Amino acid sequence: MARAYVAEHPRLAEVLAHADRVSGSTGVQLADSVFLHKAVLRLRPTTVLECGTGRSTFVLAQAMAEAAQPGTRPRLVSMEHDRAWFEAALRAFPKDEFPFVEIVHSPQALHGYSFVRGTVYSSVPTAPYDLVFVDGPGQEMSSVHPHTMCNLDFIRLVEQSDRPVRAIIDNRKHTVLAYTVILGRAKVRFFPGGRGQGSLGIVAPVTRKDLLLADKMAMRKTLFPEFASEATRRWPSWKADVRQEAGASTGARRRGQRAGGDGGAGQADTPRSARRASSACPMRASCSAPRCRCNVS
Repeated sequence: MARAYVAEHPRLAEVLAHADRVSGSTGVQLADSVFLHKAVLRLRPTTVLECGTGRSTFVLAQAMAEAAQPGTRPRLVSMEHDRAWFEAALRAFPKDEFPFVEIVHSPQALHGYSFVRGTVYSSVPTAPYDLVFVDGPGQEMSSVHPHTMCNLDFIRLVEQSDRPVRAIIDNRKHTVLAYTVILGRAKVRFFPGGRGQGSLGIVAPVTRKDLLLADKMAMRKTLFPEFASEATRRWPSWKADVRQEAGASTGARRRGQRAGGDGGAGQADTPRSARRASSACPMRASCSAPRCRCNVS
């Protein structure tokens, strides 16, 4: 199906062939390239931010050129953190054919939003972006954090945005999961792919008002019912287990206290009737004191 679509769009076929010859990038899979091309033609974004320069840069540029409205000037900002790859991309990309494309180098850095931490580009040109394609920067910073992280450039952009912006995430599951926590399942969708198509994440148009972690009440209404539903369902049985364990601990503690109070080792294992008999009043047969131990049954 993807090959048939490319055959129906000869300019896209030419751009992909050129990218394969000169860029050296394996980049996104063919089916994902087709999805990107279709998405741009349908959405017609004027300004696009691409996180991670590669084969997708050629696809986005061609689609934006086809989708450009009369009287508008498209702009594609493509970010790259690797200096060698950035220089190779500058040499390979047909700048004369797509003058609206800016390939920008910026080192990788860390950014945090609430309790979520991830990688970003140190500096991204400011613009009223309509669409962000997330395929970079790297997901690891071994000198700081040894595990795979998410990419937070889109979230950093949304933090400052009062105008809706969309995102497409290329095969980065940590990033999809992080965005789901930050924006909620109603705004983020994950498509696992298969059969020659990589997994993709799609984020609906959002603004900074959609950031759930900034509002405790929004978190209670959206995130907690979604992520705590299993805990809520199992709570009655957990509550009973906790009560049973607490009761067993209290009983053991009381038995231990009685053993210590009677002043003898092994008293905790002695039946109560035997302990009572051993400490009974020596005048048990004739004792009439109302509060004497021997009168307490």
